[in-house]
Amino acid sequence: MKRSFKAISAVFAVFSLSICHFASAFDGEFRAPWVDTDDLGLRTGIQRLNDSGIINIPVTTYPLLWQDIDRAMESINESDITGADRLAFEYINAKKKLAKEQVGYVQIFTQSDNRRFSSFGESFRDTSFIKSSLNWSNSYVAVNVSPSVHFEDDGDILHLDDSYISGFLGNWVFTLGKQNKWFGPGWDTSLAPTNNARPIPTVSLTRKTSIPLKVPFTESYGIPWSLTTGIGLLEEDRHIPDALIWTFRFNFKLTQSFELGVTRLIQWGGEGRPQDIHTFWEALKGNDNCGAIGPSKDECLNGKEPGNQMAGYDLRYNLHSTFSIPFSLYMQMIAEDGDSKGGLSIFGEEQYQYGVDLALTFDERPLNLFLEYTDTFADCTDGSNVGDGSGIGFGDCYYEHSTYQTGMRYKRRTIGSIYENDAKTWVLGGVWTPDNKSNLSVKLKKLKLNSDNSDRYPDNLNLGNTLTKNKQDLWIFSMSYHSRWRHFEYQFGGNFNRLEEVVANEKQDALGIQFYFSGKYLF
Repeated sequence: MKRSFKAISAVFAVFSLSICHFASAFDGEFRAPWVDTDDLGLRTGIQRLNDSGIINIPVTTYPLLWQDIDRAMESINESDITGADRLAFEYINAKKKLAKEQVGYVQIFTQSDNRRFSSFGESFRDTSFIKSSLNWSNSYVAVNVSPSVHFEDDGDILHLDDSYISGFLGNWVFTLGKQNKWFGPGWDTSLAPTNNARPIPTVSLTRKTSIPLKVPFTESYGIPWSLTTGIGLLEEDRHIPDALIWTFRFNFKLTQSFELGVTRLIQWGGEGRPQDIHTFWEALKGNDNCGAIGPSKDECLNGKEPGNQMAGYDLRYNLHSTFSIPFSLYMQMIAEDGDSKGGLSIFGEEQYQYGVDLALTFDERPLNLFLEYTDTFADCTDGSNVGDGSGIGFGDCYYEHSTYQTGMRYKRRTIGSIYENDAKTWVLGGVWTPDNKSNLSVKLKKLKLNSDNSDRYPDNLNLGNTLTKNKQDLWIFSMSYHSRWRHFEYQFGGNFNRLEEVVANEKQDALGIQFYFSGKYLF
């Protein structure tokens, strides 16, 4: 399958380069057409304009495309935008101008220790690295090459994270590359894909703009919708080498205030595993729910499952028009492929995230506050995902699998929640935008990691919980400042944490401080 994936990638690359060769010579509008997960201030600005009714597009799936944001902003009358919304609008316009004009950048990054948690706007993982990026585009093709050299890394010195080649055909974008993803409305984490793990090499198809679906028998009512799907190749150094992962994300705005999203992940194939279309179809139909509509528990324990998957939905509802204080409620449910619970439930071992955010104003500038609760502690005693089916223990199955023992992880980081499985987390955060070039973010976190003080593979550092094999209680206070001055973009911050850990049934306390700095020269 690895050869097949490479063949598909080669065909796509030749196709894209052929389009590039025959395309007209003029440059496209955006040299860098994708809005990545590296700017929390930009995300809060886009969300604020959406909540204020100034634009109306789905915005809970990243990366976004600048073409969709630009299309939504074309009809805006700037004189109608006032107060903090005006500054959010200017921040977006400043970033849009960079996306149209910036050719590339050179970046240096250093921090006092490896980052355990990479949230939105914090795609820094290693102690230090040097990175460069160069992009080019026309009306049909966009290319970005981003090599980086890392120190004290996961063993790979050279990375090509954020590199891609995208081909545009009508309202669709075909992409081959390594792009960070974020599925869901969560600000600090998500149960679905996040930028916690390194971006996976993927061939993907994405809708370029969320042109509304017109509802029949109405004059003007439309539903903006977005879709992205792709097949990625996981690493060789895992329990089943070269496994594939299919990602699917569909989200839409039912009304101006109400956004819904559907997420599906399927891990299948790999060395020694069936990887034909029939196997994928069986997994797609959900015929791998052991003991339910799929194989029996005994068959699953013998590796007969077609694949490992997760599925769920999320929603975000803005109450700006209902209350004087503009705030939104959001939630997410993502389920493992364990036994369904019978009746009308088709999900098994589902977990939830709940949150509220407020679009406020401080010193006549945008201030976004949020409070978020996330739970990845799944009760797995009723499923076959406990390894031997004995029901011993309560957790140790979310993001895990009896056949794909590395689980929903890539290069020893979870593809989903930044806090791994069996975690209960509360996060209070805020993002302030003082001008159209800067943002300041602050977070206070209360984390319970590996809350059952158990791990599926307690003696194997390469399997099971990648953060801790023991129970950990943490308080973390963090700050980050992101700004730009002429051709220089910089970000610095740090966190102070208090850790309590249970080791050999004994509680240990520790205090820690971490600092980081990132500097970019834009050209």
